[in-house]
Amino acid sequence: MEVYLIAAMTLDGYIGRSATDRSFDWTTPEDKAAYIAKIKTTKHLVMGHTTLKTIKRFPQGTICHVYTRQPDQFDAAGLSQAAEYQPTTESPEVLVARLKTQGVAQLAICGGSSIYNQFLAAGVVTKLYLTIEPILFGGGVRLFSTLPASCELKLLTSQTLNSRGSLWLEYAVSHKNSPHANKT
Repeated sequence: MEVYLIAAMTLDGYIGRSATDRSFDWTTPEDKAAYIAKIKTTKHLVMGHTTLKTIKRFPQGTICHVYTRQPDQFDAAGLSQAAEYQPTTESPEVLVARLKTQGVAQLAICGGSSIYNQFLAAGVVTKLYLTIEPILFGGGVRLFSTLPASCELKLLTSQTLNSRGSLWLEYAVSHKNSPHANKT
């Protein structure tokens, strides 16, 4: 099962000025197009409840696995009707194992920072798709706040998205010594 993290970040490593900052408000049109094209290839998305509230639309038939502290009180009112919402408190390892047994081939980890870090630390992420935008925030929400020392990356592809120098990067992730690691 491919479990990939997809994010846009500033050159200094931030995904937003605050937890409620939408990346679509500061990324380039080329990043938005690359993100949407990649998300359209994956039916299952993972995100935190705060991130979910910043997204206005989803591709039809998307299944959003939403991390929330109170899944029994989750309310989809006002959210996109194109998606199905499945609130959860499962660990990343348990969610990935469950979806794998259900035949899910791809799972996109869409944020926020806490969710990115939990899935990466759990050793279940197999790929990273990152857009590096040529902008500096100087502060805010970091993409990676805690990292496992055993995580190694191998650049698979890189593409310059525009004349500003926005970069789309694809990395294979290798988790050494993780009991739950997906080996690549």
